[in-house]
Amino acid sequence: MSTGSSSEIASGTQGTQGNFTQLNSKIASKNNADRVEKSLVDPTDFFVGPNGKALPAKYKNWIGTNQRNVILDKADDNRLRTAIKELYREGSFIGDGGTADAIRFEKATGLGIGRGGTTHLQKGREMVRHLEKKILRNRNLSASDRILAQQLVDDLKKAIGGYR
Repeated sequence: MSTGSSSEIASGTQGTQGNFTQLNSKIASKNNADRVEKSLVDPTDFFVGPNGKALPAKYKNWIGTNQRNVILDKADDNRLRTAIKELYREGSFIGDGGTADAIRFEKATGLGIGRGGTTHLQKGREMVRHLEKKILRNRNLSASDRILAQQLVDDLKKAIGGYR
């Protein structure tokens, strides 16, 4: 593609009306090509997770392995298992795939990665209340489930911290 050298410009401006139109056409074509080239996004600048969501490559250090199944395997109580499924969605790849790591990511980057660009802060707060009131108060909860539930609460509270 022509870059509009001085000889082309000189001949276009000094020539007939047809040459001037031809020169304008070349300039317009070059400008359109530049715009198209600038609008293309290099796909290597993104990481696409198993859930189909894309994350800019500059945040690649936040990409982790989802621990949902590992944590689910540790829980026996059905209500605790349901809470874990809420906290650790399949396909999530920020940190360990849990809500607490999503909150930490959002705090660090300023990006809301929830539905519609929302943050996970409210969900984190609600899950703390749920775990504390509905699960940890359950007298039939095994010692290992109680420890696991408390670890989830502590992790959420640490992630929420002073985040408003």
